[in-house]
Amino acid sequence: MRSIQVFFNIVRNKIKTFYSQNTFITLLVSLLVSSPSQVNTHDALTPSRENSRKKVCPDEGLTGNLLGICRAYGEAHCDLVSSNENRTSCERLEYNFREESDGRELSSIFLKTNAEKVIPQEGGVITLSNVAVVEFPMNAFAYPNEVTVSTTKDPALAEEFNEFTSIFRTGVRLAYEIHINTGTEPPLSDFIVVKVVVPAELSSVVPSGSQLEAFAKVESGGDEESHDLFELIPASFDSASHSIVIHLPGAAFSDTRNADNTYEAIITLAVTPGINRTQTSVQ
Repeated sequence: MRSIQVFFNIVRNKIKTFYSQNTFITLLVSLLVSSPSQVNTHDALTPSRENSRKKVCPDEGLTGNLLGICRAYGEAHCDLVSSNENRTSCERLEYNFREESDGRELSSIFLKTNAEKVIPQEGGVITLSNVAVVEFPMNAFAYPNEVTVSTTKDPALAEEFNEFTSIFRTGVRLAYEIHINTGTEPPLSDFIVVKVVVPAELSSVVPSGSQLEAFAKVESGGDEESHDLFELIPASFDSASHSIVIHLPGAAFSDTRNADNTYEAIITLAVTPGINRTQTSVQ
């Protein structure tokens, strides 16, 4: 038994050394996931030649291998689309970048900055550019309250999403999660409207007969046994703003997801087969 463990440790170390030192892997992954010669419109990793030219690494200070990895990550739309086709390649790029940069997370370079705003009792709107618009109605808060909208690309949340939404036969999904944090005060309304901007890279890979739908974490159960899982929530597609419009219930906000016990809702989008649950499909 001990000899088997030693063998696996040796193999693991050799793989780690190979990935961190061999930049050929990075170049190969870039070619595989971003080659403009591929034309399958339902391939989640096929950016057009024009899009590939426009897509750049947001961190202009990177050089050498790190810049190459970052560009490959952006050209493959790893920051926008998560699918079975690109997940392994994107994770490999993230691993290589982490090894080359002494632990820096590649996904953090692409995440949008936070948006913060004080929402008065009369209601208001907070916008995270190119990500989401959140509208709070009148009396959503008893007093002026600061709200933060941000994004994460959390592997634990991604794994949880994949595990507990299989009943909906989800496919390609938005590569990040959207967090709406209302601090120590939860919203007092069930009429919070969230417009999630649909990236063109995501809408272009929705197969015919399928649609994008919204999922949010929702707590259920009691004090003895509770569950905080991603649930399908009502949504529709607004063609004018190219957004999925969600009517987010107050129950989607929980103070058990953060160490500081602030109230937060977590939402994302994913493709499901059929067009029965929302008003229109995204094509």
